[in-house]
Amino acid sequence: LYLVLFGAMIIFFCYFYTALVFSPREVAENLKRSGAYIPGIRPGQQTQRYLDHVLNRLTFIGAMYMTVISLMPMVVQSSFGVPFQLGGTSLLIMVVVVMDFISQIQAHLMTHQYHDQTLIQSPTQP
Repeated sequence: LYLVLFGAMIIFFCYFYTALVFSPREVAENLKRSGAYIPGIRPGQQTQRYLDHVLNRLTFIGAMYMTVISLMPMVVQSSFGVPFQLGGTSLLIMVVVVMDFISQIQAHLMTHQYHDQTLIQSPTQP
């Protein structure tokens, strides 16, 4: 019962936080005011519905990911009797830190590569 309630709360709070942070109506209005649009989607109400649909799908995928990662240590401990020292929150923090570290390395490498290309392509001044 604990695992089911814990998983349901994770999913609920994923949707709750997304609803607090992101407003498809505001984004659709901002796009319309700035003259931008999503290709194939009319500005205004249709853009809002499209953004809401995409947001629901992304939130579902993210909520399932967070639920699996958070419940995995408890399931491994209870089902297989494996002593697992890290909790779900620790795993989430580690995954986010590793992903951030990798993206920072990629950004640094891209900057370094861009800098090398500009040095090669720029003509030397006498």
